[in-house]
Amino acid sequence: MCAKRVSVFGISTSILLFSTLLQAAPVLIEVNLEDKADFGFAKGLGISAWARWGNIFLAETEEENLSSLQEKEIRFEVITRFPGTEKSYLLSPHPGIQPSKVADVIGRPVLNESEQFFAQLNQDGLAIMEENGYVALEIGEKAIPFTYQEPMAIEQPSAAVLDWIQTLVDQISRDSLQSYNQRLQNFQTRYSYSDSIASARQWLVDKFTSFGIDSVYLDHFFYDSDQWNVVATVPGTVEPDVLIVVGGHYDSVTYGQSPGPLTYAPGADDNGSGTAATLEIARIIADNPLPQTMLFVPFAQEEQGLKGSNAFADEALFKGWDIRFMLNMDMIGYKYNDTLVWLLHDPPSQPIADLMVNLALTYAGLTGVKSSASGNSDHWPFMQNGYQAVFTHEYIFNSQGWHKNTDVTDSMNFDYVTKVAKLALATITSLSQSSCANFVGDLNGNSGISLGDAVYLVNYLFGKPGNWPIDPACQGDVNGDSTLSLSDVIHLANFIFGKPGDWSPVPTGSCCLF
Repeated sequence: MCAKRVSVFGISTSILLFSTLLQAAPVLIEVNLEDKADFGFAKGLGISAWARWGNIFLAETEEENLSSLQEKEIRFEVITRFPGTEKSYLLSPHPGIQPSKVADVIGRPVLNESEQFFAQLNQDGLAIMEENGYVALEIGEKAIPFTYQEPMAIEQPSAAVLDWIQTLVDQISRDSLQSYNQRLQNFQTRYSYSDSIASARQWLVDKFTSFGIDSVYLDHFFYDSDQWNVVATVPGTVEPDVLIVVGGHYDSVTYGQSPGPLTYAPGADDNGSGTAATLEIARIIADNPLPQTMLFVPFAQEEQGLKGSNAFADEALFKGWDIRFMLNMDMIGYKYNDTLVWLLHDPPSQPIADLMVNLALTYAGLTGVKSSASGNSDHWPFMQNGYQAVFTHEYIFNSQGWHKNTDVTDSMNFDYVTKVAKLALATITSLSQSSCANFVGDLNGNSGISLGDAVYLVNYLFGKPGNWPIDPACQGDVNGDSTLSLSDVIHLANFIFGKPGDWSPVPTGSCCLF
């Protein structure tokens, strides 16, 4: 009798204990928080985000929170229970590589579904995925920002700004791009653990400096060895605390080749091409500063799992940098490409990709093809930290040279590299203008409206000797009638002298002074 009671009591206790443990156990879920109210509710549950695609998250939460999500009819799916028992990875195929059936077996589609997979892997499984062309990013070691992202509001720049963009785009030099790319290949290897990468890094510093860029520095981080990103800064003229980042990795790698990457990994397309474009755009911006501060960043250790860009994006987040946009260029030169280019984005960055589609035709003779971004290049850490980014990539993938000794300049089309570089420059200059505050009425660019602006406008209208550069649509059209005339001078004077009536300058477009 007594023994029976103990047995029953023991079973009951075990069931209760198991139930309690299960309720308190963490689970990994994919949760759709595109509705802002849903996001606010989920944030109150103490969810820890592991990865994101816009406002869709892979997130760890307690089992007991699932019923709360269900009650609010928030869409979620349990990915795994006890997520910390093995190392977790986000598997992303490189653009141009058809997703392998191996991923379907080992992992499960998450975030943007067919583009990425979640898997818990040991070293053998990790090796299999990498052999099948996947970038495997470990997730769960740290939480990413659990924030709600709004798409960037983009206003089209005025006609004067569009003409100005053309003058910059016309300065992109095919010869310069080819010269930079050939020099990067001539280092023989830029493998992260080779001696040559130090020489390549110093050459990048010297090249940025030769453009007249005063602030060029090496950004140190440590993964499995000391590594350095290269950072060249061109200060902004209007919003210096707002940053635009342009870059792509400068390291290279080969697999299964002889000699191995310590000796030879030419990396002309992957990613000498993106590095060359970064240099060429920096050369032009150095002489034509934008309203926002430009950071040109060749990243280190991309081939070991986006280590350089991850370190940089984390530093930006920790220091509270206001990054308006990040543009990643990786593999933009394979010889069989001509008029098509991939524009890979997440949902918050779609308006930028839409803008790029328009700019591609206008400034580069390219047709932009939009698709989903995933964790396969240096844009991804920025997206994970809540910054907006777009990844530009060649449309026809360099399968014959990718991570092989055949990735050389002879297999590249530098007319195509030039087109993509023009698109990149048009994008950052267009965004630099369209995202600024209105400067209507401030014609002389002194950050205020005074009698000097009225005089400036008169001089502009009547062609007085001297230099009176303005953007008429966003600075001079103070009465908002889409024309620039003496009526605008009268309107501005009435505003300055406080005449009765509403003489406030009428914003007709968002722009910056340049």
